[in-house]
Amino acid sequence: MRRPPTRLPTLRSAPRGRVVVFGEVLCDLFAPTSGLIAEADHLVPRLGGAPANVAVQLARLGVPTSLITATGADPFGVRLRQELEREGVDVDAVACRPLRRTGVTLVEVDADGERRFFGFRENSADLSLDVEDTECPAARRAVRGAAILHTGTVSLRSPSSRRATRALQQRARAGGALVSLDVNLRPGMFPSLPLLLRLANAAVGAADIVKATREEARALLGKAASDAGLVKSLLARGPRLVLLTFGDEGCLLATRKTSVRLYPGQATRTVDATGAGDAFVGAALAWLWRRKLQRADLDELGGDELSALGLQAGIAGAAAVTAKGATTAMLSQAALEQRVGPALDRKERG
Repeated sequence: MRRPPTRLPTLRSAPRGRVVVFGEVLCDLFAPTSGLIAEADHLVPRLGGAPANVAVQLARLGVPTSLITATGADPFGVRLRQELEREGVDVDAVACRPLRRTGVTLVEVDADGERRFFGFRENSADLSLDVEDTECPAARRAVRGAAILHTGTVSLRSPSSRRATRALQQRARAGGALVSLDVNLRPGMFPSLPLLLRLANAAVGAADIVKATREEARALLGKAASDAGLVKSLLARGPRLVLLTFGDEGCLLATRKTSVRLYPGQATRTVDATGAGDAFVGAALAWLWRRKLQRADLDELGGDELSALGLQAGIAGAAAVTAKGATTAMLSQAALEQRVGPALDRKERG
């Protein structure tokens, strides 16, 4: 079998255009140690929000990335914008809403790294996003010639951000960009589960690339099918590439012609699972971006290519769980390269 390349192409070989990410940026508040937040004597702020986390992972991998979102005119908003800028994310299209607040989430992490989320999103700035935010000069510059647009389902919560999400998807698709979706179901943020599932299913149909967990796919499809059956059903709804993840059991990547099941190469001690899926998505999009793929090219990805994509994404996702905070342990391009080679060697010996 042909060995996938161990090196990531340099920016000189990269395609024109950038990755544009649309959706929430939040301030995650953690207790300094595992356990109940109610027993903590102070909380530690970290950058959060799935789309913002994806943007950070992309930027660390050397991909030019723009984030379209909104924060409040409060200290959390200032902090998040500064942190995104330090990471290299373009924040020109991050709006500031003086009459809104920056979204906050309490994240409670147990000894096994599993989380409980307590959201404070009332009057949240990101949920006030509307079509005009996607038409401001900074957003138009970012989307013009973009290679990939990435969104999630949380931005479908309010009517205005729903309109903005769909307008961006239509403009990106018309411009030739790939449209990516993280299903990322958050039932507690929607008035009802049926509404969330209806909106999420429509978003799947509008995307070229869809990432979901096994549990999310089963909820979305309304059936407990096999993993192969889940990706087949998702592909039938419109996407050309499905990334189905199983936590520490690996992932299944599938196009309409090919599928590959990957298992973790090494056990990883989970400190905090927050951001693992976002790191996975960011690394997968970085792989696709560097290969200058058009929509039809996704159908032609072979087994070796899907394996290389999944290996890179899996390594990035596994790294993210090794420290508290969604982006704390996300890998840089150099660090990812250093891990890909040994992982390929282990795979070939196995």
